Amino acid sequence: MAKVVPVKRDADATRQRILDAGAVEIHRHGFRNASVESILADTGLTKGAFYHHFAAKADLGYAVIDESIRTQVLTKWVEPIEAALDPLSGFIGALSDVCSEDLNMVCDCGCPLNNLAQEMSAIDETFRGKLLRVYAEWRDRTAAALSRGQGAGYVRADVDCRNTATFIMSSIEGAAGLAKNHQDPEVLFVCLEGMTRYLESLRSGPRAQAS
Repeated sequence: MAKVVPVKRDADATRQRILDAGAVEIHRHGFRNASVESILADTGLTKGAFYHHFAAKADLGYAVIDESIRTQVLTKWVEPIEAALDPLSGFIGALSDVCSEDLNMVCDCGCPLNNLAQEMSAIDETFRGKLLRVYAEWRDRTAAALSRGQGAGYVRADVDCRNTATFIMSSIEGAAGLAKNHQDPEVLFVCLEGMTRYLESLRSGPRAQAS
């Protein structure tokens, strides 16, 4: 039997530590103001370790989008809809699951996806492309879930699923931006309540009356 060499596992763990710390640093300070030195201080790693895994700070930013922000978006806003028999109830459940920690983070720092879109899309085409892919996956999977809901009789037949998915996505991102600017969770609550009422309006006939 060959020996099990844990080198790759250790390297993967080191990379993940840098990625996690980098995601927090970028969320709090933006990409351009993010400090590699702060990331190293948070992880206790050396510059050599950082540049072994990421050739430049930009490469860390790209990885944060692909591996951290995308996962957060899908986990919070897409998977609950896909897992629910009724996608509208799944989405309303996701809205109601916004906890105090989420509220504080959104009010302090905003949405990491929206932040980077505002900061980097106009100045770095690679950032823009990667962010666009996250938005497109969010929209397309939401639209597919709504279409499935139409087939099951939960969503009104006249709903344009793709346009509705785009509106839902933009509403969530706008709510996060307002809450960050106001530094007030009440603003976010108002937006989430409005979104819940909108989702309820998408229900089909008998199901709408029962909800």
